[in-house]
Amino acid sequence: MGNIDFMICADMHLDSTFAIDNELRREEQKFTFEKIIDMAAESDAELLLIPGDLFDVRNPSEETVNFVIRQFEKIPNTQILIAPGNHDPYTTDSPYFYAEWPENVYVFKADTMKCFETSLRDSCQKKLRVYGIANAGHFTRKTLLRDSNNNLPVLDAGYTNILLMHGDAEVAKSVYNPITTQDLKTCGFDLCALGHRHRYESTPLYTYAGVPYPRGFDEWGECGIIEGTITDGGAVICWFVPVEGRRYIETEVNAEEIDDCSPEELCIEILKKITPGRDFYKIKIEGRIPEGKKINCSAIEMRLSEDFPGIKIEDNTVPVTDYNLISRENSLRGIFIRKLLSMQREVSREKVIDKQAVADAMALGMKAFDGTLTASDD
Repeated sequence: MGNIDFMICADMHLDSTFAIDNELRREEQKFTFEKIIDMAAESDAELLLIPGDLFDVRNPSEETVNFVIRQFEKIPNTQILIAPGNHDPYTTDSPYFYAEWPENVYVFKADTMKCFETSLRDSCQKKLRVYGIANAGHFTRKTLLRDSNNNLPVLDAGYTNILLMHGDAEVAKSVYNPITTQDLKTCGFDLCALGHRHRYESTPLYTYAGVPYPRGFDEWGECGIIEGTITDGGAVICWFVPVEGRRYIETEVNAEEIDDCSPEELCIEILKKITPGRDFYKIKIEGRIPEGKKINCSAIEMRLSEDFPGIKIEDNTVPVTDYNLISRENSLRGIFIRKLLSMQREVSREKVIDKQAVADAMALGMKAFDGTLTASDD
């Protein structure tokens, strides 16, 4: 008797194309995958679950496929189960179809859901079954959890039952294998190890490991895998484990706290919040600035790019309109603003005027004069 240790590695996206340092980033991505395999070896994991998008493309390079096979051969005592995703679906031109995988690798096919009963080194009081199915293409509009007769899998409670799948939980109209909460509740899996979402997410019904290696600012923060154990009584316990490597980090700088919004002054403030190294940064410039002032994002990026390759500067500032200055104009908008400012000054206890309504009227009026007023503006 004993516990069963396992790992979940999802959405590796090997053979991705990177906008910056493509060859270097691809090698780093492979190195991250190699580290994960080493972690499986060091922890003596009995199961490595891969819920799809191991590759970023349907037909990855021969070099990358051979690299993955060599990595799997390093852990012959670990049973590896793969459920192909929407980026690497099970098709006749996919390595899942034509490659010679090591004996410890099992790939779920795309015809129907299969139940894989593992032969493990340690025996629990409950045996283990892993249910899985592959995506057959880049889009899957109907849930793969149900068969062609619209039936859900019927589980044997005498087993610990795991679902391994690439799909979109709780998104009814998803084109990436929509999986409903009700279906998951009805099935009653002990663990639903899903792929597709690129950040770690864990609920009582399903778990997403996220990406081990980030590729853009939509994959910010810590990235990693899931480690877990199946207890002697069949209970499943799992937790997130970060994998050391590059990160995409977002942070903010408040332009209102800076007297001069020049590139030089903004760089000084930005450097207080970021650290040179391997990480990629997106800096959001926030706050209200005087009308007519501009945040020169390109100049800031140029000044910082040597120490921070790939840094992105995003201007989210809001211009503050100087209505007193506009009121002195000899123009139609000057007359408009003068009248509204006069209305604001006439506020008294006897004559109550909604100051916010006047302010809103001025803002909408300025949009109308600038030609930026839309039907959605209230």
